[in-house]
Amino acid sequence: MRRKDEIKESIECLNHIMGIATREPETLAQEQITNLNLSAMTHQLADISLTLAIIADELGGEGEE
Repeated sequence: MRRKDEIKESIECLNHIMGIATREPETLAQEQITNLNLSAMTHQLADISLTLAIIADELGGEGEE
């Protein structure tokens, strides 16, 4: 899978998570809300990591010879 596809998939998953949290917030327990928030943060960190990897690829990467 290309890195840009991974970001697209991650964003779709993040949108799904946020949709759950906003559709029925009164039915979610505090633990579920915390888990959704942690999941969203994890996806954002993965997106940052992938973005940095894409930038490194575009710049040619330091480790390549």
